[in-house]
Amino acid sequence: MGLNRRSVGRFIAAALAAATGSSQAITWPVAAPVTTPRVAADPRIVDLGVAAATDVKTISLSLAPRNAAQLDSFIAGLADPASPNFRKFITPQQFAAAYGQTPESVAAVVGYLKAKGFTINKVFGNNLQITATGTNAQVAAAFGTAVHSYSLLG
Repeated sequence: MGLNRRSVGRFIAAALAAATGSSQAITWPVAAPVTTPRVAADPRIVDLGVAAATDVKTISLSLAPRNAAQLDSFIAGLADPASPNFRKFITPQQFAAAYGQTPESVAAVVGYLKAKGFTINKVFGNNLQITATGTNAQVAAAFGTAVHSYSLLG
């Protein structure tokens, strides 16, 4: 789709800043960008050009977890017999409360997407993923990138 790590990071930061009116509201790390496949290097994949603006796409945004260092430590402790957290699993609700994005941050991203015309399909209970549906024109406007169509093996 033409999105890279930097543009996704900028999008999330812009969404939070726009929704809250302040870049100071961004207190969580932006997820590492998704790498764009190098389609030009694969002769089986042909770029057909910019996709029709009216075509509808469903997108999925992954938000970076809060307290990433604590999450890493917790996960390591689950498998360490010497850890007090050994095999002490938590519920999805506990995970969301400790490591998911805050309700305010999720609401800011949802608000931004809605303001750009997207339909929100689902906000996952872990507060780390949002799916939405919109046209290619809405995707291009919200993410600042063109959406292309591709052909694989004809």
